Amino acid sequence: MRQVKQDTPDPSRNLGPLHLHRASLLRTRTLHSKHTTLTRGQLIGITESPSFSPRPLRLVPIGYSSIVLGAQ
Repeated sequence: MRQVKQDTPDPSRNLGPLHLHRASLLRTRTLHSKHTTLTRGQLIGITESPSFSPRPLRLVPIGYSSIVLGAQ
């Protein structure tokens, strides 16, 4: 009986990370909307610069990475 309760996922636990993920998505969207004034060349310069750490690179939204790929 105890194991059955453990196997069923806690709805509140599932809601937590999803809400956090949505909040972070909104945050990155607003953050990147400020940088839309950058030209394609500048964007490539930022993503290709050696001082740019790999962690923020992974946070680049799909729309932004496609712009970088299309400009290359």
